[in-house]
Amino acid sequence: MIIKGNSCKTFKNILEILHEFLDEAVFLFSKEGLYIVDQDRSHVMVIAVAIRKDYFEEYSLEEDMKIVVPLKKVFEIFRKSKENEKFILNTDGDKLIITIEGDVIRKNTLHLIGSEDNKVEEPSYDFSVSFLFPLENLDEIIGNGLVFGDELSFIFNDDQILFKASGNGEEGNFEISNKLNETIKIKTTRKMNLESKYDLKYLERITKISKNLGIDKCQLYFDENFPMKIKFLDKNLSISFYLGPRMD
Repeated sequence: MIIKGNSCKTFKNILEILHEFLDEAVFLFSKEGLYIVDQDRSHVMVIAVAIRKDYFEEYSLEEDMKIVVPLKKVFEIFRKSKENEKFILNTDGDKLIITIEGDVIRKNTLHLIGSEDNKVEEPSYDFSVSFLFPLENLDEIIGNGLVFGDELSFIFNDDQILFKASGNGEEGNFEISNKLNETIKIKTTRKMNLESKYDLKYLERITKISKNLGIDKCQLYFDENFPMKIKFLDKNLSISFYLGPRMD
């Protein structure tokens, strides 16, 4: 296996997201690209990352390969890299070799954790509501919501989306303006009224670290008592968060 990237920047940002929630992760290299899916440390969220092979400068693979990597060490290697530096990934037995190519060529050899099967799979849900939402506006709602508590409700009534933050008997309500409501392209599978609650602290962490991806919109999917799906999509990259709801 030889995987080459012409810039460390995006890959470093992806690793930062994974490192925020995971200690280790299973990397599946297939003929389509790199696929990562795992549960966060608290077991309330699943993260799924798909990087198409076209993202890489070179993607040479004889057969599918699954490895378990120590995310903290891998992230630290890339964290010290510069944006315009290139990187190479390959394996040698039970070791992962990461080469960073710049003015100084750094060859880093790490022990792989193992090759056990990853039992976590990306969830598959039939969501009733989905819409494309500006990350800037979502971040604004979350920031204001934290003033009132640690819980954010997504409320859908008659094609109108509302957000309600609450805690300790206080609440803040956030209504989407008609102008924004016309641009977010709400999709529904049926007529309904529904409400589902999620952890504001998790949402804050997701939006904060995802800003570095350079993607200004996210696709939101939700349903009553379903995990909420937040998807960031670019040409050769897809990152999805499945955050479990808070139950009364």
